[in-house]
Amino acid sequence: SAEPTGDIKLPPPPGAGGGPSANPSPEVGSLRIERVESAVRFLQHPNVRTSKPRARMEFLEKKGLTTAEIIEALRRVDPTSSE
Repeated sequence: SAEPTGDIKLPPPPGAGGGPSANPSPEVGSLRIERVESAVRFLQHPNVRTSKPRARMEFLEKKGLTTAEIIEALRRVDPTSSE
């Protein structure tokens, strides 16, 4: 039998599961989750919610978010939106 003896466990690779509180990876695919979450907080602010959609998009673009990150933030704020 070629089974190893002992109880040696390798740590999971960076970004691999481990539960929501186990060092979440800052990137999932090409999305920077911390930026998406920051954008969600911005989009949920009462003053921002009354602003024009284009103005919100332009602000987030100026802050360095990618189009994919902006779309994900919008989806999280309003899952029924088709934008």
